[in-house]
Amino acid sequence: MTDINLEDLADEAFGAVQDAGGDPRGLDEPLRTVAIVYAAQAVLDNGGLAYFLDNDWNGTPTYELFAEAFERIGAHGTAGALREAVERIGLPCPEVDRELRSAHLSRLSEADVEALDARLDDDPIELLRRWVEGQR
Repeated sequence: MTDINLEDLADEAFGAVQDAGGDPRGLDEPLRTVAIVYAAQAVLDNGGLAYFLDNDWNGTPTYELFAEAFERIGAHGTAGALREAVERIGLPCPEVDRELRSAHLSRLSEADVEALDARLDDDPIELLRRWVEGQR
Protein backbone atom coordinates (compact mmCIF):
# COMPACT_ATOMS: atom_id res chain seq x y z
CA MET A 1 0.00 0.00 0.00
CA THR A 2 1.37 3.39 -0.94
CA ASP A 3 1.22 6.31 1.40
CA ILE A 4 -1.36 8.73 0.02
CA ASN A 5 -0.84 12.48 0.11
CA LEU A 6 -4.46 13.32 0.73
CA GLU A 7 -3.94 17.08 0.41
CA ASP A 8 -2.55 16.65 -3.10
CA LEU A 9 -5.43 14.34 -3.99
CA ALA A 10 -7.90 16.87 -2.55
CA ASP A 11 -6.32 19.62 -4.68
CA GLU A 12 -6.72 17.36 -7.73
CA ALA A 13 -10.32 16.62 -6.75
CA PHE A 14 -11.17 20.31 -6.28
CA GLY A 15 -9.58 21.11 -9.64
CA ALA A 16 -11.73 18.41 -11.24
CA VAL A 17 -14.82 19.83 -9.52
CA GLN A 18 -13.98 23.26 -10.89
CA ASP A 19 -13.51 21.78 -14.37
CA ALA A 20 -16.93 20.11 -13.98
CA GLY A 21 -18.61 23.45 -13.33
CA GLY A 22 -18.61 23.11 -9.55
CA ASP A 23 -20.57 19.86 -9.37
CA PRO A 24 -18.74 16.81 -7.94
CA ARG A 25 -21.43 14.35 -9.06
CA GLY A 26 -19.84 13.84 -12.47
CA LEU A 27 -16.42 12.92 -11.10
CA ASP A 28 -15.08 9.39 -11.02
CA GLU A 29 -14.12 7.73 -7.77
CA PRO A 30 -12.15 8.31 -5.66
CA LEU A 31 -12.07 12.00 -6.65
CA ARG A 32 -15.82 12.46 -6.11
CA THR A 33 -15.74 11.13 -2.56
CA VAL A 34 -12.55 13.02 -1.74
CA ALA A 35 -14.03 16.31 -2.94
CA ILE A 36 -17.32 15.81 -1.09
CA VAL A 37 -15.88 14.61 2.21
CA TYR A 38 -12.95 17.03 2.27
CA ALA A 39 -15.15 20.07 1.61
CA ALA A 40 -17.92 18.98 3.96
CA GLN A 41 -15.54 18.09 6.77
CA ALA A 42 -13.91 21.52 6.63
CA VAL A 43 -17.32 23.10 7.21
CA LEU A 44 -18.29 20.59 9.90
CA ASP A 45 -15.02 21.26 11.71
CA ASN A 46 -15.77 24.99 11.68
CA GLY A 47 -19.27 24.87 13.12
CA GLY A 48 -20.86 21.44 13.23
CA LEU A 49 -24.04 20.36 11.51
CA ALA A 50 -25.83 23.68 11.94
CA TYR A 51 -23.05 25.47 10.05
CA PHE A 52 -22.96 22.70 7.42
CA LEU A 53 -26.72 22.99 6.89
CA ASP A 54 -26.55 26.78 6.76
CA ASN A 55 -24.19 26.52 3.77
CA ASP A 56 -25.36 26.57 0.18
CA TRP A 57 -23.31 24.14 -1.90
CA ASN A 58 -22.38 24.63 -5.57
CA GLY A 59 -24.69 22.68 -7.83
CA THR A 60 -27.12 22.17 -4.93
CA PRO A 61 -26.23 18.52 -4.30
CA THR A 62 -28.62 16.64 -2.06
CA TYR A 63 -27.64 16.11 1.54
CA GLU A 64 -28.00 12.42 0.83
CA LEU A 65 -25.01 12.70 -1.52
CA PHE A 66 -22.93 13.92 1.42
CA ALA A 67 -24.30 11.21 3.73
CA GLU A 68 -23.50 8.52 1.16
CA ALA A 69 -19.93 9.80 0.78
CA PHE A 70 -19.38 9.71 4.54
CA GLU A 71 -20.94 6.27 4.75
CA ARG A 72 -18.74 5.08 1.88
CA ILE A 73 -15.58 5.88 3.86
CA GLY A 74 -16.91 4.35 7.07
CA ALA A 75 -17.94 7.58 8.83
CA HIS A 76 -21.31 6.12 9.81
CA GLY A 77 -21.81 8.48 12.75
CA THR A 78 -21.50 11.55 10.53
CA ALA A 79 -23.72 10.02 7.83
CA GLY A 80 -26.39 9.13 10.39
CA ALA A 81 -26.27 12.52 12.12
CA LEU A 82 -26.62 14.30 8.80
CA ARG A 83 -29.58 12.15 7.78
CA GLU A 84 -31.27 12.68 11.14
CA ALA A 85 -30.73 16.45 10.99
CA VAL A 86 -32.29 16.53 7.52
CA GLU A 87 -35.20 14.42 8.75
CA ARG A 88 -35.74 16.76 11.70
CA ILE A 89 -35.74 19.77 9.40
CA GLY A 90 -38.73 18.09 7.80
CA LEU A 91 -38.49 19.44 4.25
CA PRO A 92 -38.51 17.20 1.16
CA CYS A 93 -35.52 19.01 -0.43
CA PRO A 94 -33.98 21.22 2.27
CA GLU A 95 -30.84 21.90 0.24
CA VAL A 96 -32.70 24.08 -2.27
CA ASP A 97 -34.05 26.81 0.05
CA ARG A 98 -31.64 28.25 2.59
CA GLU A 99 -34.14 30.59 4.27
CA LEU A 100 -36.77 27.89 4.75
CA ARG A 101 -34.10 25.40 5.84
CA SER A 102 -32.77 27.90 8.41
CA ALA A 103 -36.26 28.57 9.73
CA HIS A 104 -36.89 24.85 10.24
CA LEU A 105 -33.41 24.28 11.67
CA SER A 106 -33.95 27.06 14.22
CA ARG A 107 -36.82 25.02 15.68
CA LEU A 108 -34.33 22.47 16.98
CA SER A 109 -33.17 23.05 20.50
CA GLU A 110 -29.52 23.70 21.25
CA ALA A 111 -29.45 20.36 23.08
CA ASP A 112 -30.77 18.58 19.97
CA VAL A 113 -28.11 20.19 17.78
CA GLU A 114 -25.38 19.32 20.32
CA ALA A 115 -26.61 15.71 20.46
CA LEU A 116 -26.40 15.47 16.67
CA ASP A 117 -22.92 17.02 16.66
CA ALA A 118 -21.83 14.51 19.31
CA ARG A 119 -22.54 11.74 16.79
CA LEU A 120 -20.08 13.14 14.24
CA ASP A 121 -17.09 10.87 13.68
CA ASP A 122 -13.82 11.90 15.32
CA ASP A 123 -11.55 11.73 12.29
CA PRO A 124 -13.30 11.36 8.94
CA ILE A 125 -10.19 12.58 7.12
CA GLU A 126 -8.24 9.57 8.41
CA LEU A 127 -11.15 7.34 7.37
CA LEU A 128 -11.03 9.01 3.95
CA ARG A 129 -7.29 8.35 3.70
CA ARG A 130 -7.79 4.66 4.48
CA TRP A 131 -10.67 4.42 2.00
CA VAL A 132 -8.60 6.04 -0.76
CA GLU A 133 -5.72 3.64 -0.06
CA GLY A 134 -8.17 0.77 -0.47
CA GLN A 135 -9.24 2.14 -3.86
CA ARG A 136 -5.74 1.98 -5.30
